Amino acid sequence: MTVSAKLRGAGSGGSIEDAKLLAIDSTYPALVRYGSGWWVDGGDHFYSSTYTFHDYNHFTGDLDLATFTYENEYTWTNSDTFGIAVAADGTKGMMFTGDAETRDFTMPTPYSFAGVPGGTAYRFKNSANSNVSCVGATTSRDGLYVYLLDTGHIVRRYSMTSPFDPSTIVAVTPDAGQEIDLDSLPGVLAFVATYGISISHDGTLLHIADRNLKTLVQFELSTPYDLTSVIYVGSYLDAVNLSGIGGVAAHPSDRTIVYALSQQTGISKWRVA
Repeated sequence: MTVSAKLRGAGSGGSIEDAKLLAIDSTYPALVRYGSGWWVDGGDHFYSSTYTFHDYNHFTGDLDLATFTYENEYTWTNSDTFGIAVAADGTKGMMFTGDAETRDFTMPTPYSFAGVPGGTAYRFKNSANSNVSCVGATTSRDGLYVYLLDTGHIVRRYSMTSPFDPSTIVAVTPDAGQEIDLDSLPGVLAFVATYGISISHDGTLLHIADRNLKTLVQFELSTPYDLTSVIYVGSYLDAVNLSGIGGVAAHPSDRTIVYALSQQTGISKWRVA
């Protein structure tokens, strides 16, 4: 039996209080354990990261999870993995680690990790130019903004001048004003163990997961992609279907849908607005 609790924050739209489970696939829970997942445009390819397993996984399927099949993996040796983003044409992308490092990669066979060479690593820092941790990382749909969530519940945004290309990072420190402590937002719940971050395709909704609370958490950006406009909307707890939740992924074209990633229940699809 699902036990749910609904909390409401100050957001003006995109409320998560009536979240609804739409579909679930529990075939590969160990491969969707932690961090930020990614659906490519069209929704026929999905990518995940697995934290201490040091790898990234590629699946084929569909956005309704009617089919969800493991294809192959890429291992970043000795690095805890917390996120991945892939270009719409499946030829390149970015991987992220727990040390707030990113590595670009190219795909000789579009969408497949087969034969992917190791790219150059770059490390993000905070506004004081100090090293930071990372428990979730993703990009905007166009691959020009990077969003990192650290263990202290701080979200940072970084800009690139070329999509999915960390060699074009404007600065290893956050964009001006784009370093937000989520704990400081009015009405926000007391986080325990946050993992993963996603941003909707239109840049208006952020989601993170709290593993210990078995909860999806939602934030609204009144100015798309701009963290200075972030407002806490609310959270949704499901002690059964969100048990073991360690990550999230945005729908490629529908802001009302988010996917939860769990090492116990697999991948699940939720309507959250």
